[in-house]
Amino acid sequence: MPRTTVITGMAFVLLGIGLFLGLMEPGAPPHWTVLIPAGPGVLLTALGILAARVSAWRKHLMHAAMALALLVVLGGLGRGVPGLLAGPDAAALASSAMAVIALVYLIAGIRSFVEARRGSSAGAP
Repeated sequence: MPRTTVITGMAFVLLGIGLFLGLMEPGAPPHWTVLIPAGPGVLLTALGILAARVSAWRKHLMHAAMALALLVVLGGLGRGVPGLLAGPDAAALASSAMAVIALVYLIAGIRSFVEARRGSSAGAP
């Protein structure tokens, strides 16, 4: 799961950088808010790297990553759905993309937690 966390974090970072570069207009000031997806991306990447390196904290770090993903899903849907209903713009599409990526990651994480729980309880008497 740490590898998946790093990949998801990097996807957020690439989304932010891609939006930043894609929405640049010559002569206009840069739109720094499009880099917002990179924030959770950096955090997820750091949590994934730490979880891969410090096995004693892996469980706690992965739970923190899942909590962050849940916040991204809720925030992305809260901003993306009304924006899409009002008329799709770049911010609504970016928020929706963040929510979808985080939701896929969250589902994978929950499945991983369930499998780990089943595996640990299978050996117990």
